[in-house]
Amino acid sequence: ASQLLGGLLTLLTPVAARGGVYALLAVRILVGFVAGVTYPTHHGMWGKWAPLFERSKLMSVTMAGSIPILWFVFWVIFVYDSPSSHPRIDPEEAKYIESQIETKEVKSPPVPWLEIAKCVPLWAIVIGHFCSNWGFYTMLTNLPTYLKQILGFDIKANGFLSAIPHLALMLFVMVGGFVTDFARKRGVRTLTARRIMTFFGQIPPAIFFVLAGFV
Repeated sequence: ASQLLGGLLTLLTPVAARGGVYALLAVRILVGFVAGVTYPTHHGMWGKWAPLFERSKLMSVTMAGSIPILWFVFWVIFVYDSPSSHPRIDPEEAKYIESQIETKEVKSPPVPWLEIAKCVPLWAIVIGHFCSNWGFYTMLTNLPTYLKQILGFDIKANGFLSAIPHLALMLFVMVGGFVTDFARKRGVRTLTARRIMTFFGQIPPAIFFVLAGFV
C-alpha cells in the first residue's frame, strides 16, 4: 500500500505545485510518511524469501527503484508472506528457499539502548548512510540549478543531464548486489564483501563531488 500511495502522491506533485508551496510541502510530507514503511518491509520480506547467496541482488533490485503503481499490481498478484503460504509456487522451489533460510521463534530480550549507543560499527553505518543521503539529496535538489545557472545548459539538456546520475545509481545498485553475491559464493566473507561495496559506494562519489566544484 505504501508503494501505491507513494506513486499516486508523486503523480499529484505537479498539481500540488500549481496550488502553492504549502500544498506541495503537504504532498511531499505525505510521500515521505507513506514511504517510511517501505524499507523495513523489504528486509522483512526478503528475510523469508531470499536464499543465502541471492539476498544482495534481490535486495538491490528491489531498492534500485521501480514504477510504484505497476510494482504494486505485481506485488498483490504474486507476493505472499512466505514460500509455504504461496498457492502457486513449485514445491521444490519452496523447499529450496526455506532450506536456505534460518527462521526460528525467539523471545525478544530487552533492548540494550546503552550498548547500542556505544556501538562503533553502528555509528559507522549511521554516519555513512547519513552522508550518502546528504549527497544524494544535494544532487537531487541542486544539480538542475547548478547546470542551468553555473554551466549554462538549456532546459532540455538540463533535464537529461540531471537524470544521468540517478539512472547510473539505479544501474550500479543492481550491479553491486550481483557482484556481492558472486563474491560471497566464491568464498569472500560477507563482511569483507560489504566493506568493499561500501567503500566504492562512498569514497568515489565523495571525490567526484569535490572535483565537480572545479568544473
